[in-house]
This record gives sequence, structure tokens and C-alpha cells, in this order.
Amino acid sequence: MPVSLLTCVTNGGGMGPGHSCIDVNGTVYTFQDIDWGGNASGWLQFSLKKYLARNVHRPVIVQKMNSVVSDGKVLKYILGSITNDDDYLGSGVCSSQAANAIESGYHGSFNTWGVDTPYDIYKLAKKKRMVASEAMHWPGEKDCNFFVKNSIKATLMYMGAGKHV
Repeated sequence: MPVSLLTCVTNGGGMGPGHSCIDVNGTVYTFQDIDWGGNASGWLQFSLKKYLARNVHRPVIVQKMNSVVSDGKVLKYILGSITNDDDYLGSGVCSSQAANAIESGYHGSFNTWGVDTPYDIYKLAKKKRMVASEAMHWPGEKDCNFFVKNSIKATLMYMGAGKHV
């Protein structure tokens, strides 16, 4: 089964740190604030198609991991985290959980010390040569206003992200 790191570029309005999540064989596992500001956080699951449809307002960069990342170990980490009922207070935010999942499936050290944003995780995966291919999905680009689009494009430049697919 292929494993991909999904990096959602920015939050609403073209600002903010974005979001990291994991796709294992077409199922996206996203660690987030479940009740939007309440006390619940944890893993949600969506089909890749549905997840991308929910995020047309911002680019989603899909980095397919190469064979150095074991899909079974990544999935084992995520399912264990779900069983443990991990939340933001004890387990970290989306990017740290995505990094932990990838590290659990990596044969070496992903070494995420000091790496705490989706952009950092994106760059670290490239630096570690874990990425077999990369694609960017942003079908809502044409609907973004000038300022939001330019803010997002500046973030993409900062990240060193590739071309649209």
C-alpha cells in the first residue's frame, strides 16, 4: 500500500501554518481538532477523493513516500494512536502526529526535533529523500481573490513546492 504525506498549504484566507495528514492506500488519516475549538481532538478518516474535495480552497501537496517507509508500520502507529485516544494536549498537533506516523514506518530516524509545522515536515521528507513523487492539487485556485492567491503563492515559494499537477 502506498503512503503519502499530505500538506495543506495555509489555513483559511491564505494565512496560517496549514495542515499535515497521512494517506494510506486512499484513506486519509487527519489528526485535528474534531469539534472546532472544543475539548475533542484526534484522528478522522476520509477517502482521499473526499479529503481533496473538502480542501479545494488551498493547495494540497501529496508526497508519495518511497519504499523506505513501511505502510504497515505507519498504519499500526495511527491505529495505536486512535486506540490510545491521543489528543493535542498529550500527543502534539497534526504535523507532529503525521511526522510520528512517518517516522514509525521509516527504517532510519526522521529526527523531527524542532520541526513543528506542516511546511517543516514537507521539507524534511524531501531532505531525507523519502519522496518518490510529488503532486499539487489546487482546483480552487481560480476562485481565490488576488490577495489570498498571492499569499498562498508566496508560501509555496517559501516551501520550494513544485508546479501544479
